[in-house]
Amino acid sequence: MKSNIKRNLLIGFSISLLLLLVSSVASYTSIRHLLENGKLVNHTDSVIQNLEMVLSTLKDGETGQRGYLLTGKENFLEPYNGSEEKAEKGVQLVKFQTSDNPEQQQSCEQLQGYMLQRRLILEKLITARRANQTTDIASLEEGKKNMDQIRVLVKTMEEREHLLLISRNAGVEVYATYTPVLIFIAALLSLIITIVLFIRVNNNNKELVFQNDEKEKRAAELAVANKELVFQNDEKEKRAAELAVANKELVYQNDEKEKRAAELAVANEELVFQNDEKEKRAAELVLANEELIFQNDEKEKRASELLIAIDIKAQFQQELENKGAETKKRIDILQNMADKIAAGNYAIRVNDELEDGLGRFAVSLNKMTESLEYSFGVLSDKEWLQTGISGLNDKMSGEKDLNKIADNVIRFVSEYTNSQASAHQG
Repeated sequence: MKSNIKRNLLIGFSISLLLLLVSSVASYTSIRHLLENGKLVNHTDSVIQNLEMVLSTLKDGETGQRGYLLTGKENFLEPYNGSEEKAEKGVQLVKFQTSDNPEQQQSCEQLQGYMLQRRLILEKLITARRANQTTDIASLEEGKKNMDQIRVLVKTMEEREHLLLISRNAGVEVYATYTPVLIFIAALLSLIITIVLFIRVNNNNKELVFQNDEKEKRAAELAVANKELVFQNDEKEKRAAELAVANKELVYQNDEKEKRAAELAVANEELVFQNDEKEKRAAELVLANEELIFQNDEKEKRASELLIAIDIKAQFQQELENKGAETKKRIDILQNMADKIAAGNYAIRVNDELEDGLGRFAVSLNKMTESLEYSFGVLSDKEWLQTGISGLNDKMSGEKDLNKIADNVIRFVSEYTNSQASAHQG
């Protein structure tokens, strides 16, 4: 029976450990993919921001050039000066970031060509203005056409990155959807295994109690048999005493017969023969008495050994009852913990320091709850961050005015993080 209890505990512990390993691997895989997709999303956002920076820099340069053409003042060229180099660095950065995307690489080459044409057109117009020549309308229209081409190309590149962002977010949602389901199934199976294990151990305990009752009945029967043996020994001792008295009487009669031997000469030989027979019987009685004494000693030893065995059996029965109560109490604690884990309480822990099957099972449950609590915490933080990034992209897309984009971004970040935004001046 003890081997059955041990086997049940080992089976339950092994299956629970396997489920813990499966849920841990699933959590690790999901978190690893979430982190990788998070890096890719950040990479996509960085590419879009660099493209917006390039377009914004080109707009600043065009604004400064127009101011100079209208007023002829050199200070209007401050936004224009260095804008080409800054925009070129931005394109080089985008080109480096999209080195694994042939379409984006081709678009970067095309964008550099448009920027070179635009630079030549702007330098031509500025040189003509410095020479006090009339502004060439055809050159202005050509510059506008070139800038429109740049806007369209930048928008196309941003749309490609947005498509990549949508695809990567879809991958994050898949892992975020299926990982909790897998963990829930593992927790449910652990709960079922715990209940089944409890039922089997409880049945084994009932069988042990039944066997103990049977042993008590047998012990009572043995006690009755011992009393009967003691009674029989007492009867034998009484008979031995009576035989001793009879032996004394025989000796007395022999003495009397010897006295009568002188008077009964004719019956002497017969009396001698009878005396010999009686002496033989007396010797046999002596041997019988010694045998009875030896048997009585053996029976007393057996009675003492039986009393010792009864005491040992009572102690063993008490230890079994105490062990059964303790095992049931620990299983109830583990079952309650499993119910709370299934209900979503991953902060619960159990304190069981015994180094047996239930103790190791409790340690496994503690590790499983720690893993589940950490995994769901990371998933919640990632979901909050992904939602914020997606909302921020929505606020930044579609607007051309930089000040309005900045206002939208600050307002959204303040609302989403529940913080107070500082005043923004355009």
